[in-house]
Amino acid sequence: MLCRYSILLSLFLTPVLQAGGIYWSDRQSGTRGIRTCALDGSSPASVAGLQGLGDPRGVVADARNGKLYFNDGTRVMAAGFDFTAKTAGAPWQIGTGTALRDLCMDRTNHYLYFTDETPGRIDRTALPGAVADGADGTFPKTFSNAYYLDAVENAGGWAVGSGGWRLFAGDNSSSFRILGSPAGALAPLSLPAVSPSPNNIRGIQIDPVSGWVYWCEKDTFRIRRGKYDGAAKLTDVKDVYTGLCAAHGLWLDQPRGRLYWVDSGTNAAGIGKGGVNRGDVDGSGPVELLVQNPSSGQPWDLAVDVSVTSFEEWLMLYFRKDAAASDKGKSADPDRDTFTNGQEFLLGMNPLRQDTPPVTAGVWTDPESGSSWPVITFVRRPLVAAAAATPQVSTDLTNWSPAPLSVGTAVPMDEGMERVAYRSDVSLAAAPRQFVRVKAEMQP
Repeated sequence: MLCRYSILLSLFLTPVLQAGGIYWSDRQSGTRGIRTCALDGSSPASVAGLQGLGDPRGVVADARNGKLYFNDGTRVMAAGFDFTAKTAGAPWQIGTGTALRDLCMDRTNHYLYFTDETPGRIDRTALPGAVADGADGTFPKTFSNAYYLDAVENAGGWAVGSGGWRLFAGDNSSSFRILGSPAGALAPLSLPAVSPSPNNIRGIQIDPVSGWVYWCEKDTFRIRRGKYDGAAKLTDVKDVYTGLCAAHGLWLDQPRGRLYWVDSGTNAAGIGKGGVNRGDVDGSGPVELLVQNPSSGQPWDLAVDVSVTSFEEWLMLYFRKDAAASDKGKSADPDRDTFTNGQEFLLGMNPLRQDTPPVTAGVWTDPESGSSWPVITFVRRPLVAAAAATPQVSTDLTNWSPAPLSVGTAVPMDEGMERVAYRSDVSLAAAPRQFVRVKAEMQP
């Protein structure tokens, strides 16, 4: 069998359907609430129904389940959220505290962690579908619902290494802590000597693939990263961006190599003051100011939904606002990997990094009958107007027909994509020579 790719592109614009976006908390008096904008910072707006809050801080977006979570003073809140219309239902309380700050979601085991600054503790609340302690190898066998730290502000993400899962936390001075398996033990996280010393650690994020841990230092005006050794140490600590104002909430977009952060604007001056910003994980590109927040605002934390439902929105996710127009056309190939932007959009590829389509050909055997069919597995972008990635089969590489029968269920992927598998309706016993391909089309 031979797997081939056939891409037909029509250079017509399709209607823009906004789905992905950036969400941040604004805690300044008079503007307290949740705000949003498109992935390139355009169309900033207040989220209706989530204004007039007490003291909004941590924010978590769960687009897959239609929920937005946020801390508000002494309450952990949840709201049903339409991530296309950017509208919220009436929020309800799912946790309490004294001076709630950051939020961290364990999307595997379905728990929401939140920090409480005044008592210096981290608590959790179970979400629908929560896994019992010890039922998953990445989750501790025992877990006390409260951990006590010194003025803890920020909880980070998750990383699975040789020591199991880890939840990172930072405090108002220069300390990191790790909450980790096997028994939910609390331990300090050591760093090599760096200058200046960390101060006011904020917005910790973890890349479990590379092992890099990222964080903001509000009062040394920078974002840093260090390599996690899988136990209790960070090595190779280096600056990512310096000269910032008061970098605060941080969000890691690992697949695209980007960092998003808000700046509370509480220091005198600096890059991105008071705004929503974006940069590269290695600091190779300049800071991109996406939203200049109103002078009365004070952004504190942010979350990003990278779901994409149009080519135009896909451009917002991958390209800087100042990127050359010639690099953003459907027929352009800025990374010179022989695949156009239109092809990469439909098949879940990165237009700025040379890669290959996530398409594989194979054989599927029915476990009951023992019969075998050619099957093609690929990633596609569902529900996109005037576009489709269609599996096809042929016996002569000239005449193609749809491969109509799905195998298994669609698996959700990054950006709102899904991985699917389709097979021929003719068995290999009946036609031993068959070829499969994916035909991707964008039409007006």
